Amino acid sequence: LQVSGHPVIELTWSYQIDRKELEVQVNQKQEHLFDFPLEFGLVTDQGVEIIGPYRIGSDNQTVVIPVDFEPREILLDPAVKLLFESN
Repeated sequence: LQVSGHPVIELTWSYQIDRKELEVQVNQKQEHLFDFPLEFGLVTDQGVEIIGPYRIGSDNQTVVIPVDFEPREILLDPAVKLLFESN
């Protein structure tokens, strides 16, 4: 551990139907950046599909995920492995 604190994450996302890609924008809002693995839970009518982990290490990072459906919602860290704040 090099600095105290925890990630403060702002998440936005959009589904690109023509490319069948989910674009997830992860922004770290705290002063010192953290480098950590992050899983996403894609919520559908059938349940939650957990994908990842994806390495998050910059202040503004886009993760592109190929999927053939548009999720109703995206959950951050659905298995609750990390300590962070989010929007």
